[in-house]
Amino acid sequence: MNVNGHRGRTLVNNLAKRAATLDRISGGRFILGIGAGWQVNEHRAYGFELPPPKERVDRFAELMRGIDVVLTPTQPIVAPPVGIGDLELRGQLTKFTYPFSATGAPALAVPCGEAEDGLPASIQVIGLPGMDALVLGVGALLESHSSPG
Repeated sequence: MNVNGHRGRTLVNNLAKRAATLDRISGGRFILGIGAGWQVNEHRAYGFELPPPKERVDRFAELMRGIDVVLTPTQPIVAPPVGIGDLELRGQLTKFTYPFSATGAPALAVPCGEAEDGLPASIQVIGLPGMDALVLGVGALLESHSSPG
């Protein structure tokens, strides 16, 4: 999806409003995934050419207009077993963090409790480049609400 220009921003704003409504109706169980198409295998699977890095960064910046922060899991899996090679896991472990690192967007991982088998889980807070203070503030707020006590 190309979200360049006014029409794209309107689409994103409408999507955000509908997502918030669905989240409220579902009692917080609605999940919306937005990506910039960073993985080569994703493009191959759908038969699309992978755009050059600058174009992907520009698309992401346009998509983020009007959005203050994005919350995602930090990783798509819990901690892997000991002994699995780094190269085998790298793509999977950086799937949710790499796109934001590549755009210069500030991102912060905040512990949010336990996942399967009591392993630690975290949520990632992402903002627009230059919005570091906002990301840190949201992270502090999330952390204060997830602390035991």
